[in-house]
Amino acid sequence: MKFHAIVPVKTLYQAKSRLAEVLTPAARHALVLEMLERVLRTLRDPAIGFEVIWLVSADPVVLEAGAAWGASVLHEIGGELNLALEQARTAAFAAGAEAVLVVPGDVPLMTPEDAVAMTTLLAAGADAVIAPDAANEGTNALGLRRQALIPFSFGLASAMRHQAEAAARGLHVTIYQSPTLALDIDRPAHLVRYRALTLERAAS
Repeated sequence: MKFHAIVPVKTLYQAKSRLAEVLTPAARHALVLEMLERVLRTLRDPAIGFEVIWLVSADPVVLEAGAAWGASVLHEIGGELNLALEQARTAAFAAGAEAVLVVPGDVPLMTPEDAVAMTTLLAAGADAVIAPDAANEGTNALGLRRQALIPFSFGLASAMRHQAEAAARGLHVTIYQSPTLALDIDRPAHLVRYRALTLERAAS
């Protein structure tokens, strides 16, 4: 199958506002770009085999950085995350993708093995593959075959909504549980854990 990846990223001034109590605006901007680089470098691993990695954002700094890290960039025109994802999915399918893997830019501990596992499930027949967050509420990655045209519902309790949309269409859904994908960096406690795990990886 021909797989494309989609990575959405908010503008830097919007991103990670819930970390304002522990990080300055400049530090939050740097964190967003650090995480994005990690995600894009992971997705570029040859073992995965993505034909295209799309980065969709309204921020020119984010797009410039993503292009330097090997992404095909799309300037967001919808003004909202789920509309941006629809824009990117349309572009991916127009470019020949048979399935897409949506990976937000704030899951920096994702591994190539996570991406391979999710694309393998799609290739084996799953119409949709959902990787939930640690609370099993949010969606930290979403794989969709071309025929699985469910609406994107990223936001609070999105994992349940994505499952419901797929079930309503009679689609085969698989849940992929992964500790490395479960951690998204939204709150101070997440940031502390991310820094600790990053140090562990560097030392191993």
